[in-house]
Amino acid sequence: MMQAELSTNASNISPIVDLEKVGSVIITNAINNPSGVLTSEADNGGTAQSRYISRTVILDDGQEAEDLMVFLSASIPSDTSIAVFAKLSAPDETITFSDRPWTLLTENVVNGIGEYAERYYTIPTTEGVAETGYLDAGIYKYVRDTVTHSKIKSFAVKIVFLSDDTTRVPKIRDLRTIALQA
Repeated sequence: MMQAELSTNASNISPIVDLEKVGSVIITNAINNPSGVLTSEADNGGTAQSRYISRTVILDDGQEAEDLMVFLSASIPSDTSIAVFAKLSAPDETITFSDRPWTLLTENVVNGIGEYAERYYTIPTTEGVAETGYLDAGIYKYVRDTVTHSKIKSFAVKIVFLSDDTTRVPKIRDLRTIALQA
């Protein structure tokens, strides 16, 4: 409900409202910051209300990657955050891509000018959640069912937006993902 009070200091003028020109835009942000969100988002699902998931990229045969970097510009107000995940699958993987877990990437901040700061995200050098993988001497590896998989044949990126206050939300722009070969 909106309420307004109109007044004037002139005794011969009455304030009016032109109802044909009245309008308003009301926005709410669907965002939250539940406890345990990073662990829940590593699975296929998660408890965050706000997330972006890219399309799956399948690299050509012979063009498999050993590493992945995600670059973006972000405006992250205090008391808000973003988390960037990658779903990575090897060429010889036997389970479907959709069944692979998400790997939480490591954040690196490059100083920016203005509201947005350049950030890049890399595969961690130690394994977190089982089967998510890590960089070993610069090459992505993960172990599933006692088989060591290396290289990246397909990938997707997930960005999770987190805030306790729906009026203060993180924003991103200029998302770029680079699959790197040794």
